[in-house]
Amino acid sequence: MIPRDILQNNTGDILLVNGDIVIGDGTYQHQRDLLLSRKGDVRTKPAVGVGLEDYINDDDVAGMLSDIRRAFRGDGMSVKKLQIDISGKLTIDANY
Repeated sequence: MIPRDILQNNTGDILLVNGDIVIGDGTYQHQRDLLLSRKGDVRTKPAVGVGLEDYINDDDVAGMLSDIRRAFRGDGMSVKKLQIDISGKLTIDANY
């Protein structure tokens, strides 16, 4: 089931079109929020979050991918593909 949510713009503010709040598929927002949140950021769910910024200049790529997979699955997503290429580009194919 695709999560319907209030959509956000690129800066995380509520997306407005002609003064109206936009509702739509929140999958990518949920992924972004899980990637950027650190464990402990969500008071009611302290184990949620990957803290992707903490992996900058870290050699533990397998650990990072494992944390992402665990966070997405914990949120109810099915992870079909998760990889990082030699240039550092993260590819995600995961959905609800």
